[in-house]
Amino acid sequence: MKRTWIVPSLVTVLLVFLMTGLRAQSDGRAAYNKACVKCHGTEGKGDGPAAKVIKTPMGDLTSKAKMAQYSDDKLYKMISEGGQAIGKSKIMLPQKGKLSESEIKAVIAHIKTLQK
Repeated sequence: MKRTWIVPSLVTVLLVFLMTGLRAQSDGRAAYNKACVKCHGTEGKGDGPAAKVIKTPMGDLTSKAKMAQYSDDKLYKMISEGGQAIGKSKIMLPQKGKLSESEIKAVIAHIKTLQK
């Protein structure tokens, strides 16, 4: 019995998996640009246009060591409820109602791609 269907099937599954991952990255970047870029900047260094006006240091999302202290749950709470929900600055406004649950999760995934 020939199994010529195995390779095409595996290729199809792999392509679907890759496309889903790329879409999630794109969604995370879009949600980040919508809600976070004003303060944290496009690269996550805390140098967005609002940071210059407010003159308060914004969190640098690129520091792997610094970001390691935040679990996904803690990041979710911070993004959805605002910075003061986890003892951080009240300047970081809650995004609940502005971003959906899936967008917040996508932002968290995107933030992880910014870390060095």
